[in-house]
Amino acid sequence: MGENNIKLFVAVVLIVTLTSCTVEEERVVREPFVADAFYPDDPIILEQSISEFLDNSEELGIDNIKAIVVPHAGYVYSGQVAAHSFKQLDSDYKRVFIFSDNHNSKALFMGASIPNSTHYKTPLGEVKLSSIKNELLKNKPFVSVPKAHETHIIEVEVPFLQKTLEDFEVIPIVFSSLSDEGIKNVADIISEYNNDETLFVFSVDLSHYYTYEEAKQFDSLCITSVLQQDYQEAKKCLTCAKNSLLLLLKLAEKYEWNMQLLDYKNSGDTAGNKDRVVGYSAM
Repeated sequence: MGENNIKLFVAVVLIVTLTSCTVEEERVVREPFVADAFYPDDPIILEQSISEFLDNSEELGIDNIKAIVVPHAGYVYSGQVAAHSFKQLDSDYKRVFIFSDNHNSKALFMGASIPNSTHYKTPLGEVKLSSIKNELLKNKPFVSVPKAHETHIIEVEVPFLQKTLEDFEVIPIVFSSLSDEGIKNVADIISEYNNDETLFVFSVDLSHYYTYEEAKQFDSLCITSVLQQDYQEAKKCLTCAKNSLLLLLKLAEKYEWNMQLLDYKNSGDTAGNKDRVVGYSAM
């Protein structure tokens, strides 16, 4: 073999070798931010708490669940309500999208933020983030704003998933300002990743800091609009996660999902007083 041919052969081998190798993403663990504040930081106590919530929830035998709505307050306030949704899940989901709306005033952005971490840690262990997050970030309106993920809104749902599912990955998404067109765009993009092993979790609290009776009235109107899949009426919901609810309705329309209310309470029913309450639903 001539010298030039040898060089060409080496170059071809080198190119093939490099292109066939998979570069592993640097491991970045998102540590718990609200353990011991919103839920127990002791893994044994945490697992016992979740088990108790689930044991006190009725399994209704609902088939083919594609999405759930759950609250995101401290477990003492909304854990039992959330458990009514998680109780209905089987363990077959492999990919879980978790949506909520930005709660951090220091995170200023427009669109939908996905964390730059590779793993999500709770006292019950680590959950891997799906690699499709990197594909999503190539599309508008997806961005990565770390500050948006330094709150409780996604984190409190993960221990419930760890308790009810087996081998799964998550894609946490936090919304900020989104137009109706932006919400539709998000729905269209994530639909490309929907299959029989995909679950959509919507982390949503309802009205905030009204009296007990006022909250029941406002929350009833919101829940009704969601159950009836009335997008325009749902835009009037008093909630901290309106974009998430509107995305739910876009997906429900696309896939012809049926909605069902599993539980409703507010903090006046659980661990708070009735003067200023927060509403919680499980759907």
